[in-house]
Amino acid sequence: MLSGSSEWCVLGGEGSGVDSSAVTFVTVATPDMLQEVARGRDTYACQEWPDYIPAHGVDGDNTTMSHSAENLQYPWWLVDLGQIRLVHQVKILPRQAVYPERFNNVEIRVGVELDTSGNFSSYRLFSFYDRVYTADQGVLSCYRRDAVDARYISIKRVTSGEILQILEVEVFAFV
Repeated sequence: MLSGSSEWCVLGGEGSGVDSSAVTFVTVATPDMLQEVARGRDTYACQEWPDYIPAHGVDGDNTTMSHSAENLQYPWWLVDLGQIRLVHQVKILPRQAVYPERFNNVEIRVGVELDTSGNFSSYRLFSFYDRVYTADQGVLSCYRRDAVDARYISIKRVTSGEILQILEVEVFAFV
């Protein structure tokens, strides 16, 4: 790739004489082309623990936390990016000091219509975290080279009766 260029040439064959229909150009966003678009945006969540509001997940402060209430069937959290964006990356910092293992079996989905019912099956699956989080993992990063149009990003536990705890979420989009 040339410096300052965002075009990659993908060849559909080998050597010279490749049919021109097999040559395509695709735009690939480089990290310097992406901007964080979630900070300070509107948030929603299932029932939360007192004083641990959903907005803490995008306040830029790793000492605050969004924390669901206990014994919910499938706790969830959602951020509204304000407009449809071409999303490439979602970074999540789960709670680290106490009970980091509570962050496991989590779906990250993206959609263009607001849904606060907790059923995000109409949203496109962006990533799935099927491990048990440990504090030494630090920030979890879900990157999609293909990117997806999204206005809403949901994070949902897909195991019943669990708690969802998030210190910070960052969403990076091509703007």
